[in-house]
Amino acid sequence: MRNKKIAVGLFMVMVLALGSVLGVVANDSVTSDGEIEFVIDPDIIRPPYDPEIPGDLLPPDDGHSVQAPGGPLHLQVVPVFNFGRHILEADMPTSFNHIPPSNPNRAHIVMVWDHRHITADSTGIPTGWSVFAEKTTQFVHANGTNVLRGAEIRFSQTRTSGTGGLGGSIAPSNLGGADSLSFNPTVGEGNRVFIGGALATEGGWNTHVAFGKTPEDILLHIPADANMVLGKYTADVVWTLSTSGPVMGE
Repeated sequence: MRNKKIAVGLFMVMVLALGSVLGVVANDSVTSDGEIEFVIDPDIIRPPYDPEIPGDLLPPDDGHSVQAPGGPLHLQVVPVFNFGRHILEADMPTSFNHIPPSNPNRAHIVMVWDHRHITADSTGIPTGWSVFAEKTTQFVHANGTNVLRGAEIRFSQTRTSGTGGLGGSIAPSNLGGADSLSFNPTVGEGNRVFIGGALATEGGWNTHVAFGKTPEDILLHIPADANMVLGKYTADVVWTLSTSGPVMGE
């Protein structure tokens, strides 16, 4: 199981912050076989922006965090949520849309590379994976004291998926739905939300689950009685890659 922790922010002015010649007798004929084999080197893990692999690859932007190449199964890219800068005033709204990645044609993505089925002898069948998100802190002010109690990140039902197509990769089809990331300070933990994953036979090289292409797909909801003050608030979201599937309630 792999975890990646990403801070999300909300500013409040307010920041809510990829034929040999054979010796034969004349008139005799000999037939031999010719063959070619293509394999993927299991020791090579290419980063997602490898210029030697052309295609519509994810460009760097402020809506994603690109992780270092990992082992046979690893998270390569996870989202970074930003809910913008807003004027602190009376009658503040209680919901704030996120800011999509700088390329308007792209959504936030969770990119997973799964090479577990590739061995020195052959390429087998992927066994699948799941990605979960969990908000592990409240939104805490830069002063370290003030918090936005009850604030939660809400996701719409919208999910898509894709793959770079290398090595016979198949896009994940086990997609999560509408849900919210919240944190309970009393027990000191948040709820885990299933984002999406690959079923058996799916996955492979740079496969991903995408969501949040439009601002309304991800929003921060703050209770009306929360104590909002000038400054920046941030919260941690942990992304977990698991070989097990979602369970009831996640």
